[in-house]
Amino acid sequence: MNPEIVMVDTSVWIDFFRNGNSKASEDLSSLIEHDLVCICGIVELEIIQGLKENEKGIVLSALDVVNYIEITRQDYKLAGNLINKLRKNGITVPSSDAIIAACSINNDFKLLTFDKDFIHFKQLRKLIYKL
Repeated sequence: MNPEIVMVDTSVWIDFFRNGNSKASEDLSSLIEHDLVCICGIVELEIIQGLKENEKGIVLSALDVVNYIEITRQDYKLAGNLINKLRKNGITVPSSDAIIAACSINNDFKLLTFDKDFIHFKQLRKLIYKL
């Protein structure tokens, strides 16, 4: 996969669709223009579960044109190992974040996020913004 592709986490999508005036939203707009954005199923699920009825049409149409990456068995294995290692060090992160991180690591994608839980994934190339 192209290492310039960026996995965009749910937190950035929410900001993008609801506010759209942060540095992360500006960067996301540029990445979309250059077709360098991807999502995986967990991100799509998290976005959809939080949609208001009047947001569904625009948001779902926008997501349909973004690159979609399937989560593989290797991603789940890596996510499990990442969680296991973190728990041994007293750190708990959501499984969904570990899957997003693993998919990004295995595909050598950067991750665009506001979520500080991703700081724990040392192998992850990340762009963490402050809200």
